[in-house]
Amino acid sequence: MSALQQILIVLGILALLPAAITILWKIRLFPLALYLVSTQLFFPKWAAAHTMLCMALLIGCVLYAVAIWTVKIVRWRQSAHFSENMMMERYAQEIGLVPGQYRISHKRGSPYLEYND
Repeated sequence: MSALQQILIVLGILALLPAAITILWKIRLFPLALYLVSTQLFFPKWAAAHTMLCMALLIGCVLYAVAIWTVKIVRWRQSAHFSENMMMERYAQEIGLVPGQYRISHKRGSPYLEYND
């Protein structure tokens, strides 16, 4: 590999690094990537000497990402149900129903109106 090829590879990596960091940050995997890079490239001797601490850090980074993803998914589902319920409320008002004549139920994840007797 010539010196020009090596320089081009390094410049390519440096050009893509900000985009990679941004993507990792947005999907909450930046701490995990930082841990892996630091233990494998910069401090392999320290990582070999402190295996339990390294495993605890790795598990912590993974649990952090999973917890953040879980919270985002739960909030997204709650907001979707809230919007569906609001749409059903508007629809019930548009067709002339007053509160107490109906209730909103969910069947297979979809809301529908049930008329009270």
